[in-house]
Amino acid sequence: MRFLSFLVAFACVGVLASLASAQTIDDFESGDLSAWNVKAPYYTALSISSPGASGSTRALAITEIPGGQGAHSLNALAHRAFETPQDWTSAQTLEMDADISGGEWNGYSIRLYNDNGSVLLRGIHSDSSVSGFRTIQFNLASVPRDQVTEIIFYVNKTGQSAGQTLSLDNIRLSGTPASIPATRILENFSAGAANWTSGGIPAFVTLSSIADNSPSDSSSPAAALQSVLAAKSSSALFRWDPPQTMDWYDYKTLEFDVKLPTGTTTDGFSVKLYNASTGVRLKKFIPQTGYVTCQIDVSSVERDQINEVLFYVNRMSAYDPTAVPAKPQTLVVDNIRLTNNAVPASPNVIFLHDMDNGDLSPWDRVFNTAISLGTDAVSAPYSLESMLTGTSLSAYVREDFLYNNAPSMDWEDYNSLIFDAKVVKGDPDAPNYPVGFSATVVNGGVLVPNGPGTSGPGGGPLWFYPSGYDQWETMSLDISKMDVDQVSWIWWYQNRSARNDYSVTTGQGQVLKLDNIRVSKEPAPPLVTNDPNVDDFEDGQIPDWYYTSMHTDGQTGEVRRGVTTELTTDAASGHYALTMTCNTPPGSSSAYGRKTMQANWSSYKTLIFDAKVAASNTSEGFSVTLRSFTNYAPKHEFRPTNQWQTFQIDISNDKAGTTDARAEVIGLLFYVNGPDSYGISQNGAQKLYLDNIRLSTQAMQTNFDTIGEAKAVADGQVVNLSGKVSSGSFSSIFPDKAAASNLRPVFFLIEPDRSSALPVVIGTAAGLPSDVPEGNIVDVSGVLSTSFGVRYLYATAITIKGSGAAIPDPLGMVNKAVGSGPVALDQGVPDFFGLETQGHLVEVTGKVLSVGSDGVSKYWMYIDDGSGVTADNGGVGVKVYDWSGTKATQANVGRFATVTGFVMNDPEIDPQTSKPTGKAIRAIWPKKELVNPIQIVN
Repeated sequence: MRFLSFLVAFACVGVLASLASAQTIDDFESGDLSAWNVKAPYYTALSISSPGASGSTRALAITEIPGGQGAHSLNALAHRAFETPQDWTSAQTLEMDADISGGEWNGYSIRLYNDNGSVLLRGIHSDSSVSGFRTIQFNLASVPRDQVTEIIFYVNKTGQSAGQTLSLDNIRLSGTPASIPATRILENFSAGAANWTSGGIPAFVTLSSIADNSPSDSSSPAAALQSVLAAKSSSALFRWDPPQTMDWYDYKTLEFDVKLPTGTTTDGFSVKLYNASTGVRLKKFIPQTGYVTCQIDVSSVERDQINEVLFYVNRMSAYDPTAVPAKPQTLVVDNIRLTNNAVPASPNVIFLHDMDNGDLSPWDRVFNTAISLGTDAVSAPYSLESMLTGTSLSAYVREDFLYNNAPSMDWEDYNSLIFDAKVVKGDPDAPNYPVGFSATVVNGGVLVPNGPGTSGPGGGPLWFYPSGYDQWETMSLDISKMDVDQVSWIWWYQNRSARNDYSVTTGQGQVLKLDNIRVSKEPAPPLVTNDPNVDDFEDGQIPDWYYTSMHTDGQTGEVRRGVTTELTTDAASGHYALTMTCNTPPGSSSAYGRKTMQANWSSYKTLIFDAKVAASNTSEGFSVTLRSFTNYAPKHEFRPTNQWQTFQIDISNDKAGTTDARAEVIGLLFYVNGPDSYGISQNGAQKLYLDNIRLSTQAMQTNFDTIGEAKAVADGQVVNLSGKVSSGSFSSIFPDKAAASNLRPVFFLIEPDRSSALPVVIGTAAGLPSDVPEGNIVDVSGVLSTSFGVRYLYATAITIKGSGAAIPDPLGMVNKAVGSGPVALDQGVPDFFGLETQGHLVEVTGKVLSVGSDGVSKYWMYIDDGSGVTADNGGVGVKVYDWSGTKATQANVGRFATVTGFVMNDPEIDPQTSKPTGKAIRAIWPKKELVNPIQIVN
């Protein structure tokens, strides 16, 4: 582009005038690169290249290289650290000669550190039409440079995939100031509008070059860019994409001239800058009927690699559904330039509403609230009072900045939303825990984003936390990372954490009072919504554990809490822990205790807590889940014993519907009385002890090399296994733990060396395949589970990678080694010894002691090899199922049988009730793929 060529030529003149006083930092003629380093894994290689600049023999070559997976890093860099800090105070300019191996000068930048702090970031740009080395200058006059500690060269900040090389030579200092033009013309359209395009598909604006130059544009012929709105969209825009990225650090202000034809709207216009594809500035501008100069302060943003400028022309269109056609304005733009002209300062504080005029008209919408003016105010005479009139989690009052045709507000210069708040209790019997407040800002018709698809800091509203009742407090909320160029409304929410401080008797709820709402340039203090220490109970207060399920006694009809909570001194550590007692024998599977909160856990991957159980006949049926604002996340199982244990729960993939449940956690629920499906029933009177509930950013291990490693983790943990072989399968045989009446397929994984094996139940969520035949090679993901003593993987995802794999020979096994021991408080098979063997393909032998059937299709026999192991209901032997019904006959009683099949634990069934007793017995499931898995020996 013309202006870039001019700058390079101008820079070269300055270099010739200052060479005599230059101080060389490195000319690379020694060939020694020991002072230069690459910080792994920053994807660069360093070498000496030849020739250098200005007839020298050597230069430094920095080559960008892809990572191990072929990716090109935006952080590809090389650096030089000075052992002794350098004093560059007398230098005004940093100079160097630079060359690239090919392509555009995109993505090259230099960063300077003084006293180990970054003081300079500049792009390395030049005219790509000039070949070979060319001289680059950087102005140092305005930065600290008395203790220079490091120089960094970035070689791919724009994420190219070119593997390009940047060559540097004669890095030096000069006492002559760099020459910088007062104005840098970016675009005046004298050469047309080749670099301008409409945004969106379809394009919402049409562009043309017209002869209508602004008064400040002296170019000839006269020209400007005309943009005509073609469709109604808040994303209607046009953009400038220069041929190469640009460095703007010599300038502080972006200026341009704009105008609108008479009678068109003046609201909804904004400009956005992108630096190396990252948005760095969004600012409203206001055209008028004649040309007006708009100024955008860019002095505080990164601008070493500016690669796009966007002009939005209809950000507010979503607020006028009756307009036909939809605001057909025409915007004319001319003379876009960079200067150091001062932008008029905005006020440090803007007061939005203090209610002192007694007008509630801008508070135009309410839901489950009633608003009024109150005389209890921080500054007389009024405050806003919003009282809950229902129990909705979305109770709100809306503050409307567009009231009476007012324009939207630009808050981009401000860092915090500040207001005074006071909470008055609604239900006198509700606990004193005032959580559930938030302010949700609406910008340009869309919830303000802090990233793609999110709204507000961390993906949620701006939460605020009054410390108690009946006292005014000043709240300061961070808006510095939000798009607030076209602010229209604020929704003020109450009861967002299902606090339900609402009295059905009086019809009144909690009152939120607001006064002196303002925005300020003062930064907001950090808001702690992600404290890793959830609760250790050491403060001796548990009002936030108030919410528990209700249960109706089947005999008395009494309605009472399913769980009560209290503090106990029986703690894992410290003085206190929490005891949750199930109060409804035989109990409700929905009985739970809940910690009510309002927290952002997005950065955390693991929930950790200490737990034990008392007065229970089983450790099954305990689970924990996150309650988000939108829904519940899936339950996670854990299996406590009567001794304190530490449990780790993987919450990294917790979803509430389709959203991240961790983004706005409003409740942590512990269920104490399940399961209601396939498992050992509890007695409904158990106690769950909890202590030291905390969070960790450390991810739990979910990928395991061997089946044995996977089986070593606790129940409830996610397990991923890859490339494992199925040694056999059964269809519609294992009760689904989520619904016992739903029988699911089972297959068995085995290690080639027969060191470990694992039954896998194909859960409903896994979908296809519905079977994994022997010899199939699979990747499987699921949750490690135990039901009636059977340890298995409940599969949620299965991928078949191949077939025809060899199956190891069965293990010879004595009867007593079949099965497994206890898991937590649940019983294993009687008199078990050794390592658990469930899922193994084995060969067992024994005398047929007895036979039986369920009278329909399931036949079995009991065999004994002399071990005399206990079977169900007083029987003896290992239970062997006979799928054919031809072996389990009275004629074979007393004869010897050899069986090839899979080790499983089976639930003992009470013959009187036909229900499980909670005990487990040894069983063999004969391998159905064999022609004769049961052989009668004599």
